[in-house]
Amino acid sequence: MLDDFGSIERLAAETQLNERQIRLAIAYRDSYPEEITEAVAQNRCAAAEWQEAYPFIESSRLTPAAKHGPGRPGSATPCAGRPSR
Repeated sequence: MLDDFGSIERLAAETQLNERQIRLAIAYRDSYPEEITEAVAQNRCAAAEWQEAYPFIESSRLTPAAKHGPGRPGSATPCAGRPSR
């Protein structure tokens, strides 16, 4: 999010987060970069990929954008950490 907003001050001004929370999140990200990279990759999965990985979970409604999501074209592991079949 920080990259999207460009500065801690702008992120704090335009979200519900305060500067202390943002700085804490940055410190955590810097301390655990692999964990954060994996979590971000998982969050970028399309809803259809989550449905395939967890077919027992029903979705109430998927819009065309939600079905396909932003994804990461060319990524070998767009849903890193999902269970293997």
